[in-house]
Amino acid sequence: MKKDNLDSLLGLLAMTIFADKKVLSEEIKAFVGSVKYLQSMQVVVASVSEADIIMWYELNKDELKTKVTGKGFEIWLRDCLGNLSTVKNKPAILIAMGDIANADEEVHVSEVALVALVAKHWGLKW
Repeated sequence: MKKDNLDSLLGLLAMTIFADKKVLSEEIKAFVGSVKYLQSMQVVVASVSEADIIMWYELNKDELKTKVTGKGFEIWLRDCLGNLSTVKNKPAILIAMGDIANADEEVHVSEVALVALVAKHWGLKW
């Protein structure tokens, strides 16, 4: 997986955390776990450690938080999904997003909307 694709994937997963505008530790743990899950499903073929995932999150969280509420969200999402167009196991990404959304045991309508939008873009059901 190219760096742009990995950044897009991590961004999409992290955006699931920010969709409801609340960030909880359970969601961050689920984010890390989801990347590990996607490694096991060979969606992420790069060797990315837990420390790498957390570092990526810390370096990118502020920018992603502004995108979720800003005018550039649709452009960002379109570019992100474009970068991920060649990923083979897209249903695994939807599962990972769902796991993050459900990590706090309360799936917010904005989290559902994000995952549904991604699924629709890829022609998948969720």
